[in-house]
Amino acid sequence: MATTDFTIKQGETWSKVINLEDSDCKVTLMADKNKVPNMYFAGMATKTGATSVPILFKYGEVETRTQGRGSKRVTEQGVFDVILYIPADEVGSCSVSGKDTQTECNSAGGTWTVDAAASLLTTTKMVAGVWSYEVRKASAIDVSGSETSETIMYGSLTVEESSLDISSGSSFNFSTPS
Repeated sequence: MATTDFTIKQGETWSKVINLEDSDCKVTLMADKNKVPNMYFAGMATKTGATSVPILFKYGEVETRTQGRGSKRVTEQGVFDVILYIPADEVGSCSVSGKDTQTECNSAGGTWTVDAAASLLTTTKMVAGVWSYEVRKASAIDVSGSETSETIMYGSLTVEESSLDISSGSSFNFSTPS
């Protein structure tokens, strides 16, 4: 379990790549090559007097890794990294599978659908100050039975006021590079 403190500005995506190792220093397989999960994650950032903001998770790339030595050497294919993040601003989904951002969606000719409720839970909307966060993992999605979860990371997330105008309709003028 790691205690880690971070500082970000309002309107910046907060993201970290995590992987876990067992007692033999072997990186844990988070999901198989088809992205069927071997473990589940939950996280939350909280601040007194403010709406709690969920930490979101997405898989890293599928990789093939050979780990260990001698007769204990094994080759596995799957996902070894998970990206945890709080988005900077608008959250939504794309009609084209595998496109996670509005830019990727538009480039692929898809339709971006905004999730208005989730878009309120972003770093742009977070109140400046010190937030506490915690990330947990579990072997099942529903830990109400005999399964348990454990904290794998916690600490503080200091959100600083942005020096840029991050409001809708800000005065940015975009142009095509020459």
